[in-house]
Parts: sequence; structure tokens; C-alpha cells
Amino acid sequence: MLDKSKPVDPRVIRTHQLLTDALMELLKEKPFGAVTVRDIVERATLNRTTFYTHFEDKYALLNYMIGEKFQVLLAEQLPTCPRFCEDHLRLLVITTAEFLAQFATQCQPNNFHQSSPPIEFYIHQHLYQVVCSWIEPDSNPVLASVISWGIWGTAFQWVRRKERMSPAVLADQVVPLIVSGVHPYFG
Repeated sequence: MLDKSKPVDPRVIRTHQLLTDALMELLKEKPFGAVTVRDIVERATLNRTTFYTHFEDKYALLNYMIGEKFQVLLAEQLPTCPRFCEDHLRLLVITTAEFLAQFATQCQPNNFHQSSPPIEFYIHQHLYQVVCSWIEPDSNPVLASVISWGIWGTAFQWVRRKERMSPAVLADQVVPLIVSGVHPYFG
């Protein structure tokens, strides 16, 4: 992800936007595994050298795209300085569910509902990083993993259902379960 504290060249921002838009368009048309760097650069009307100047491969672009979109949504939904508490956990569950629902509607069903491993991995990776940022460095190292997988797995199963409850109702059901399991770690 981009470091928000440093000014970024507008050309870099524009290039990243062109590449992420191209990838998102392609994900509407075909599975991620079938998307090539050539497809991405042709859609973005850029050349391969430009792509590789910014990203190592299509997986790095996917990771960047998911991270940026997830961070924007988190910034809109969470307080400026979120902490490890029930209210913020609830907001994180709601935000994760909304993000997954939005992402699922913007790409081909095979890219999401049949569980494309890179997409799952990158979304969970960003969720895990958020949870880690809330937890004391010397706390149980398994804690962030348990919480992030609990939120991720529940939200992923929720988004796969045709008929689903609202993200808020989902959070009302998930947060007490997480809190009861990690209660000793709450301040």
C-alpha cells in the first residue's frame, strides 16, 4: 500500500489507478487465474515496462488493489485511532462484510464464490494487519490470527449466501462469540 504520509507523484497515482481499474474490469470478465499482465496493460493502455516498474506481478497488483480499497473503506467506517474493543470490533466486522459484498458484486462469480485463493489470501492478509495493529505487541501471538480468521470466515460464508442478514445483524452475532473467546485480552 502507499504510504499516506509521503506526497506521491500524481503520475504514480494515475498509473496505479489505471492498472487497478483494468484489473477490476478484467475480473468481471474472467477468473483471476486467466488474467495476464498483457491483458492488464492492454486494458490500461500502458506498456509492460510501466507495469513492472510499479508491480512485481499480477498478484502484487491484486494485493495492492484489495489493500487500497479495503483501507479506504476502513478509513470511512472506523474512528481515526481504532483500538481493541467491542465497538471497534463490531465496526470491523461490518466493514469487512460490506467490503466482501461490494467486491463480490464487482467481479465474476468464479473469482469470488468459488474461492479464488489469491483474493481470499489478500483480503484476509489486510484484515489480519488491521487486527494486529490493535493488539499489544507482547500479547498472545495467536490472538490476531484467531480474531481475523473468525471475522474473515464468517463474513466470507455470509457473502456466499443468496439471502443474508444485514452486516449489522451479522456483527451482532459474531462479536459476542469473538469477545467471549478472547475476553482475557480486552482492557
